[in-house]
Amino acid sequence: MSAFHSATSFIRSGISLVNHAQSGLALVFRLAMAQVFWAAGMTKIASWSTTLDLFAWEYAVPLIPAVPAAYLATGAELLFPVLLVLGLGTR
Repeated sequence: MSAFHSATSFIRSGISLVNHAQSGLALVFRLAMAQVFWAAGMTKIASWSTTLDLFAWEYAVPLIPAVPAAYLATGAELLFPVLLVLGLGTR
């Protein structure tokens, strides 16, 4: 009986550790994803003429003209990482 209680105590402490680490891990993953999108947005801004050419010829968004699509995509890639770091739109 004592071995059973020590095993359940060990399992419960492990579950408690995972529950406490969950918020920290979520922050790490949010920061990692935000960095990827922020870098993509900054790359688009760094060479705007290339970005417009890519949206006009390579991406060819079907319903939106190339210039508004480029502005929308760049804006999203710069706004959403900030919101992600702040925790908006997460659990």
